[in-house]
Amino acid sequence: MPRILSRQTDGIGPVFNATPLGPPSPSLTFLVERLEVDKLDWWTHWFFDQMLTFFFRPSTVDCSIREEDSVPLSMTGETVGVPVRNDSVRVRWNSPISILAVRLSDHALNEAAQECCRNGQLELAMPLTIADQRLTSLLRSLENERAAGYPCGRLFVDTIESAISILLVRQYGTFSVPARNAIGPLSAARLRRVLEFMHARLDNRLSLKELSQHAGLNTSQLSAQFKASTGYAPYQYLLRLRIARAKQLLRDPKLSILDVGFTVGFDNQKHFATVFRRIVGATPSFYRRHS
Repeated sequence: MPRILSRQTDGIGPVFNATPLGPPSPSLTFLVERLEVDKLDWWTHWFFDQMLTFFFRPSTVDCSIREEDSVPLSMTGETVGVPVRNDSVRVRWNSPISILAVRLSDHALNEAAQECCRNGQLELAMPLTIADQRLTSLLRSLENERAAGYPCGRLFVDTIESAISILLVRQYGTFSVPARNAIGPLSAARLRRVLEFMHARLDNRLSLKELSQHAGLNTSQLSAQFKASTGYAPYQYLLRLRIARAKQLLRDPKLSILDVGFTVGFDNQKHFATVFRRIVGATPSFYRRHS
């Protein structure tokens, strides 16, 4: 599985010397690692990519940049660690840590910059720790999705990456061009094209990037304009399309509930039943008996 990497004293390797828990991220660029890591003495890294670390229990991490005096960082369930990019960073922690580490792609950050700003080279001027409830809520949602085995697939993960990228760019982007205040809906033709593509792919995994390419927009623009048009994020709307199709198929007694779930793109019956009940208000079997 792809790992989050850094340059270290003995070469390039995974940032954390621990095996990630659970399945890998369905995205090849938005990397997600849930880790239980033993205590660590001073270790030097050079981070190529934008990385965030979310701590599940209170911890103290000592950090030194370019061999300067170390700074103790107090990490709680409400703060996110931000390793410095493209610089020499030494870190240590004196007790085991429990974290969610994510690696954001430059592509996602640049798309967020295009959405938020007119022009200019993007640079993020971020502190070593961030206490922002919006960011921690997004990371908790990502962890819940990971712990469940990524049942919503790549589209959900892409949406989380896009939302985090927009939040960071708007909050910490160094250029001063103001963000757009109003986001309009998709044109009727573009919305129809996106919905037709969704209907054609109900039985397959569908990424936000694929939808964006089909619409001729970047992922940030599609997410915002699609929600302005429908009231739903793309992945939420896709789930509702799948459930609407499932309701039709459940009227066919020749199909088992498991077959119906697979036909509309769910990987397992438990996830199908959970989503169906949340949207419809009844289980698939109850709906079949009373429809």
